[in-house]
Amino acid sequence: MGVSGITSSYLNQVTSDRSAGSVESQGIMGKDDFLKILVAQLKYQNPLEPMEDREFIAQLTQFSILEQITGIKEEIRGLKSSLEKGMDGQYALGLQALNMMGKRIKALVDGSEIEGIVEAVKNFNSLPVLIVNGEEIPFGNVVEVHAE
Repeated sequence: MGVSGITSSYLNQVTSDRSAGSVESQGIMGKDDFLKILVAQLKYQNPLEPMEDREFIAQLTQFSILEQITGIKEEIRGLKSSLEKGMDGQYALGLQALNMMGKRIKALVDGSEIEGIVEAVKNFNSLPVLIVNGEEIPFGNVVEVHAE
């Protein structure tokens, strides 16, 4: 039996064992499945015609990329979770305020217009405060933002 026969029979077994409705049942394989297939290929290959180096290196590269993508996915899930846990979008406000660093803004504070480049961002009573020209400007008072 060739390596391709083992790969296809293993794929059929893996996909039939999956429960309906899960991500795996949609034809998406995880790193464990990929590693099992690679080990099966190495185990059952013909010793007189071993897998070529290029094929093996390509498969190891694919496995490495799969692990990196899985790590990125987990990091994004963690970031999403931490943003969702913020009370009333406080984290989102903080991120928006941090994004204004170095940008030119215009704000209305006590009836007067203040314009300048955001030099820093502070936290006051869980709300972001921008520092422009040495003055503290509440984030909610910003009326314009310009790229610098």
